[in-house]
Amino acid sequence: MTKRRSSRAKQRASSTRQIIYTLLILLLAVVVYVFGLGEEENQEEANAPATIAPAQPPTEQDWYSLYFTQVINSDEDSAHHGAAVERALIQSIDSAQNTIDGALFELNAPDTTAALVRALQRGVKVRLVVDDEHAFEDPESTIEEVIAAGAEVHNDARGALMHNKFLIIDGKELWTGSMNLTRNDIYNNNNHFMMIRSPEMAQNYQSEFDEMFTDQVFTRRSDSRKPPNPSLSIQGTQIETYFAPEDGIVIENRLVQLIGSAQKSVRVMAFSFTLDAVGGALIERLQNGVVVEGVFETTGSLQGQMPKLACAGANVRQDGNPDILHHKVFIIDEQIVVMGSFNFSNSARDDNNENMLVINNPGIAAAFLTEWQARFNEGRIPKPEDLKC
Repeated sequence: MTKRRSSRAKQRASSTRQIIYTLLILLLAVVVYVFGLGEEENQEEANAPATIAPAQPPTEQDWYSLYFTQVINSDEDSAHHGAAVERALIQSIDSAQNTIDGALFELNAPDTTAALVRALQRGVKVRLVVDDEHAFEDPESTIEEVIAAGAEVHNDARGALMHNKFLIIDGKELWTGSMNLTRNDIYNNNNHFMMIRSPEMAQNYQSEFDEMFTDQVFTRRSDSRKPPNPSLSIQGTQIETYFAPEDGIVIENRLVQLIGSAQKSVRVMAFSFTLDAVGGALIERLQNGVVVEGVFETTGSLQGQMPKLACAGANVRQDGNPDILHHKVFIIDEQIVVMGSFNFSNSARDDNNENMLVINNPGIAAAFLTEWQARFNEGRIPKPEDLKC
């Protein structure tokens, strides 16, 4: 009995060891599997393509700097300092050695005004053409400060607007765009302003400045000065220059032509858009499968082309800025940009002094498209009852 019990005990012990060994093997297999799977998953994660945030489009190259205003919607004077675009403009003014010639619809930005005064104090010749009403009758205008410091200032002395916003620094740098040199336009309104480093481009605007400042010509005349480089190439970028009112009809026809050439998309940001021919060109492209989208300054938008575009099926919005969307921009096929002071209106075409650039550059177009998308995203879809389709 004792021997038999001992044998059974050994058998039980042996069976127990086998069970333990089996469990250990199973446990080891589980551990290897789990850790091996985890390592494999980690390896897959390591090999997975990274999610790359889209880079912001370039807004600066060696021949240009492009700025969009950062809206703060404040009437506090203390808040109207330090905007990137104004800092860059002031730096350019402070670097002037000989001349600053400009055509300014308005002027009341204190920091920019101070920079112009500093330029005069160090002997830089400053000459300005301004709008008679907005530069002199505006109680906030600082034009008298630059006159007192020695600037030569002429005004258009007429009912239509001298609506340009450009400065020429030392005959080699040009600032132009939709941005007036005012507190509201720099800090509260949506605008673009571009500095182009090109003596040839500066010559175009110098010719227009001389026509207004020296010749005192502000209307459409057959003897108007012509830009010496109406179409030029800067490091592979083709740029066309136009001035109104002398080129008003030419500008309208060119806009219709550019829009008519669109194969994929036309996007617009517009303070004012009343030109029927241009609106009709957009609708024609829309009917032929081209994406047509726009964001419009809310005030006055129902009296312009926006309702016609909306009723034709274009994706349009009224802007969301409680102040003003002041752009005058077309982006065509994400390649060509139309920009400047020229509103897409009958007044700009027929009467006002304006300038417009057509720039063929995908990088610049991408920067404008980013600005367009931001303004479009914050916009509001027009109410159907307002459109009256």
